[in-house]
Amino acid sequence: MNLKPKMIALCEEPRVMRALVSSTQNWVTAYQAETVEQLHRLLENHEQATVVVTQLILRNAAGNEILSDLRRRYPRNRFALLASYADLSRVIEVIHNGLIDSLIHVPLSKGQFLNAISGPAPVSLAVAASETMMQSRAA
Repeated sequence: MNLKPKMIALCEEPRVMRALVSSTQNWVTAYQAETVEQLHRLLENHEQATVVVTQLILRNAAGNEILSDLRRRYPRNRFALLASYADLSRVIEVIHNGLIDSLIHVPLSKGQFLNAISGPAPVSLAVAASETMMQSRAA
């Protein structure tokens, strides 16, 4: 019986996906999706995933629309954004719209994963992201 938390990740960049999976392999069961369609199939089979990780920038889809649809269809899941190449203003918009629960980066530490599945509130993320954006503009 597998008691590890489940992570379903949609990432179109193989290098980033490998880093995400390899950094979590000892303490997370990771399912990989290369397309939005694969992500939906995985969620249908593993609806009770602990966390769903996706990028905001995708080749054939708008990440914010995908997150909105996922949030509506799977309201009991937590959603984390892998925001490595996303425009910060779009990240803030997604946070303000309540579409994600946390921001993550790779390599993903166990502490960062635990934060993604249990807190902080999206409002806290919005404040932190806004402060980061303001600091980068001031520099």
